[in-house]
Amino acid sequence: MVDAIIIPASENQKKNFVDVMYGEKDFKQKFKKSLDTLEKEYTAKHKPFAYVLAKQDFDDAVRKIEMELQRQGKGLQGELKIDIGDLHKYGELSQFELLDTKPIDEMVIISGTKVPQRAYMRHEYRTKRGNYGVTVDMPWYAYQEKMKTDGKNTKT
Repeated sequence: MVDAIIIPASENQKKNFVDVMYGEKDFKQKFKKSLDTLEKEYTAKHKPFAYVLAKQDFDDAVRKIEMELQRQGKGLQGELKIDIGDLHKYGELSQFELLDTKPIDEMVIISGTKVPQRAYMRHEYRTKRGNYGVTVDMPWYAYQEKMKTDGKNTKT
């Protein structure tokens, strides 16, 4: 069986490169890319982000504009400028209700024996608007550091 042959792209090929994941030309894909980037940012900070609500608000705004254009007898021409406000509002803790916080253990082999070891702390949230579940897993070491800075005891 032959392995795949990978040939590096030439400068001419790189010039005509199209990002198939996000398709930079479509305004919907540009929004999705910015939303994905923001969600990654909040995930790295171990904070909840209401991705579904942001996507729904954007889709509603697009539908509203498309309907208005249709009523005026105009088609969708060019790129639309959709503004649903600051996307950081979908990551504010005031948007969420904390349902549960529980430690999660993983089995680790120590000296040939499987032993449960604390791996991370799971925070389960529900959005106040729309009632969507969001789960945030914080590594145990990060949780302990956060509790130390907050002055709370982490022994569970």
